[in-house]
Amino acid sequence: MTAEPTVPGPVPAPVDHRQLLAEIDAEVRRRREEGDYPPGFERELDALFDRFAPPSVSEDFDVVLERADQHAFVDVDVPVASRIPGGTLVKKVLRRLMVWFVQHVARQVTAFASTVVRAVRLLGRRVDRLEAAVPGSDPRVLDVAASLPRPDHSGWDRTVVGLLDRTPGRVAVADCGDARLLRGLVGAGIDAYGVEPRVDLADEAAAGGLEVRADDTLAHLRAVPEGALGGLVLVDVVERRPVGDLLELADLAASRLAPGGRLVLVSATPAGRADGAGPWASDLAPFRPLHAATWERLLAERGLADLETRPGPAAGRLDPVPGDDPATEALNDRLARIDAALFGPASYVVTGVRPAP
Repeated sequence: MTAEPTVPGPVPAPVDHRQLLAEIDAEVRRRREEGDYPPGFERELDALFDRFAPPSVSEDFDVVLERADQHAFVDVDVPVASRIPGGTLVKKVLRRLMVWFVQHVARQVTAFASTVVRAVRLLGRRVDRLEAAVPGSDPRVLDVAASLPRPDHSGWDRTVVGLLDRTPGRVAVADCGDARLLRGLVGAGIDAYGVEPRVDLADEAAAGGLEVRADDTLAHLRAVPEGALGGLVLVDVVERRPVGDLLELADLAASRLAPGGRLVLVSATPAGRADGAGPWASDLAPFRPLHAATWERLLAERGLADLETRPGPAAGRLDPVPGDDPATEALNDRLARIDAALFGPASYVVTGVRPAP
């Protein structure tokens, strides 16, 4: 007899992870809007995960290193219990026959692992000293940065809403603060949500019916799929970050925007920031805003097009001398040039578009 050929079953279609994530995100948004997820619920879930997660996935350096130190020792006293008849005897015989070999290997592996753990501990101490010597890494200086008054960018709200009027997708606003700008975008019919690391402000905005994620901006953008955003607004966040974070922020902004998506960056100028913070903050603040020209170059290097800078009002002003005679006019002209050179704008907006491939 010849066997009948087997008919292969249907091949399952590959899972589109982007679509799956989009469906999950849409369901979470719907549940938030219906009030099923109160403010802080997702953050409580994250805290529970961090509490009960094994040390192997912990973000705590000391915890992970302690666990590595525990695993550095190789135990050669292998268990011999067995459910198979005679299995225990066989295992005992094998252990006795091979213990000399296993001990030799275990001693070398344990010595190597202990040396590596020791080297990592020494490296960790060097990193601690390096962080203490690098401006901006000292916790006391970071406290100064956190206590600085946040500049008022409310004058740019209408401009930002106008730039994002025809955005082809969701818009993320970071850091959204009191959600004033986010509320204006949503009121203009733009599908926008906020990212705010200050938990109290995030919960307050979420309680008011807005979608706000209590998260760090960089951490949030790392989790966003490439090309998932139609627009990205960076306001205030770029003024209190080290240069390394700003470079990563530029990378993420360029990659997370969809083709045709627009980036809008609102920032104080270095002069405007120093003018509003006072001399003590100018001396002790670890991070300072970048110039608009620097952002244009960074974003152009990352492929953004149609870059444009819109300067805000001047940070200071030299009052002109009254009078209309030629000497007074010449003096006022010189004062105007000195005013532009010394002060310049207090803030600016840089905007650009990710071009289609």
